[in-house]
Amino acid sequence: MPPSEQAEPERAGKKKRRSRYRTWAELLARSFGVNALACPVCQGRMGLVAFLRDPARIARYLASIGEPTELPGWRAGWVTSSVASETYVVGGLSAPVLEPPPGSYPAAQIVGMRGSLGATIRFTTDGSEPTLTSTRYLTPILVDATATVQARAFRSGVSPSDVSGGTYTIGGSGTVAPAFSPPGGEYTTAQAVVLTTPTPGAAIHYTTDGTEPTATDPSVASGGSVLVDRSLVLKAKAFDGSAESQPARADFLITGAVAAGDNFSLALTADGEILAWGKNDRGQLGDGSTTQRLSPVSVTDGQGGHLDDVTAVSAGYQFGLALRSDGKVWAWGRNEHKQLGQGTSAITQSPTPLEVVGISDVVAIAAGSWHALAVTQDGSVYAWGRNGDGQLGDGSAGASEGTPDLVQGSPTWAGVRAVAAGSRHSFALLMDGTVRGWGANDVGQLGSGATSNDVLSPVPVAELDGVVELTSGERHAQALRTHGEPLGSAWAWGTSFRGQIGDGGFGHRTLPTLATDGIAYVSASNNRSFGSDRLGLVWGWGDNIWWGLATLGQNHQATPVRTLLREIFTISSGPTHGVAVRRNGYVVAWGKQGYGAIGDGTNVDRPYPTEIVQIADNSWLELDDDGDGVSNGIEYVLGTDPLNADSNGNGIDDGVESGVLSASVRDAACDGWLRSLTQGGASHEECAEFGSDESGPGAGALAR
Repeated sequence: MPPSEQAEPERAGKKKRRSRYRTWAELLARSFGVNALACPVCQGRMGLVAFLRDPARIARYLASIGEPTELPGWRAGWVTSSVASETYVVGGLSAPVLEPPPGSYPAAQIVGMRGSLGATIRFTTDGSEPTLTSTRYLTPILVDATATVQARAFRSGVSPSDVSGGTYTIGGSGTVAPAFSPPGGEYTTAQAVVLTTPTPGAAIHYTTDGTEPTATDPSVASGGSVLVDRSLVLKAKAFDGSAESQPARADFLITGAVAAGDNFSLALTADGEILAWGKNDRGQLGDGSTTQRLSPVSVTDGQGGHLDDVTAVSAGYQFGLALRSDGKVWAWGRNEHKQLGQGTSAITQSPTPLEVVGISDVVAIAAGSWHALAVTQDGSVYAWGRNGDGQLGDGSAGASEGTPDLVQGSPTWAGVRAVAAGSRHSFALLMDGTVRGWGANDVGQLGSGATSNDVLSPVPVAELDGVVELTSGERHAQALRTHGEPLGSAWAWGTSFRGQIGDGGFGHRTLPTLATDGIAYVSASNNRSFGSDRLGLVWGWGDNIWWGLATLGQNHQATPVRTLLREIFTISSGPTHGVAVRRNGYVVAWGKQGYGAIGDGTNVDRPYPTEIVQIADNSWLELDDDGDGVSNGIEYVLGTDPLNADSNGNGIDDGVESGVLSASVRDAACDGWLRSLTQGGASHEECAEFGSDESGPGAGALAR
């Protein structure tokens, strides 16, 4: 009981005592004796309050981490209670629950899945056992034909759950829900999505705002298309007289893209055209001239129009590369090493895009400093341009190649997801999450475990798997490893003479080395690296001359530091400037203005990201449609549903469970700790150099 003789303490004139706890989660950690900073349901004051008011929720969380716990009761001025304790024995993750359960149904079913807190559910529809590479569950799935659905829960550091599921037998009658082609996903440019249903004569009504389609909404016949030119949720229903199908849903992210070369920049718009600005002495802007441009201009098609139907863009040192929807590759700019793929170096440069000869059915491209790579539909990799260090991977080194040459062994690989090119080396990311590299290896940039002479044929990058993204700098590379989780870790190898590996050192790293974790996206270019965390905050490390890391300072950084960037889709940087696409569809640029590389119409250097041009209308991603305190864009990073405040159905809003609470936050002390806007705080431009007391997105409240 409280001491009866204790008087009410004096308050007037007393200085408010500063809490010794930096966050509410730290207080919880002290109270419960567990690492509450890793507790996704109890970060922030509101999250803690909701957490503490629900003893069952506390027990569920403590059980989920498998910790025996002691829960003391205490209050200032009161006698401390005795300790109550209980041990929870947890045998791993619970198997996902499917709703409705497997069985026989007269019509198509929308199947939802629920799993353990913090787990990622992966599933199959062919009866096979789910693995880390199986489809990740995000939103309820449509089962409109008999299928065996199997599901399994995964979480880092915990054994996978048992497999759950069974067969859904769907009757042959009824109106069948529409299908989408291409399916929902992330695309650089607008998509003409074809809607089909096998129900004869049915009309397909659809919405693009996430609402349930009705008979009064726009419609197409089966086989008709809907233009998706911005990020949105497409829903559709088939109507056959008075009967209607289950709703079908597809989520689309239309991102655009950017690429930076030596003092010039390229931006791919959502409508499939390319904008260019900056240095143009070798025709690297592709606008038909060699005139420097301070503001964006369109890349020409050489026939009085703009190069269109482009799906990917890449920039070499002084040349550009574009992939069109028909599978053809186009190149422009400098050609002294035959990097334009014209079969000859007699054409020293071209300010107008030229079609690369001898290759078709291309699905991915990458430009190195003086060479280029392409992946074809059958998974083969081709290379052309400079080959002084074996970067073409054809078993030789020396003379440049003017036409695409097959990379040795690539037709036998188990599919290629992407390619990346550095100054004198090349990589291929395989569908199984492993990486092959070839070319120069003088500083360990191939990640083979040692430095060596040129490697003329592909070799595996050692000790590396589970890779979903791969990028290459001038003499280093960076990979994102997720092992099936929504977030992953950034690993790098090669030279770190400017700190671009991110492990605190400045030497060479011949094996993949952990830079930071809690990452959703990675980028490496020139001598710097970037990573974006779950809150959309961007971290950078490496070369910071001319503010290359967008931190306002110019000191090289050997560990990740906070940048002025936030909520980006993609980043690219040249030697002294950088460009990025924000989630709202705007391109920002920063660094040295040399030759107009920033693109803001001036010759003024920009130490902070400056808005240049909008290439996609993605304002919807900045909204919070379900009111859970998490913006629609961040929901996709977290793997939650932007239209459902409680995505996994466990009774906890996504904003509380993830610890985000609000996507509109500021860093008041410029220390990497987020406060709500109502608490005030500096804007990004007002903050001095970030990261002095933080070790990256894996630290503190930023990624836990």
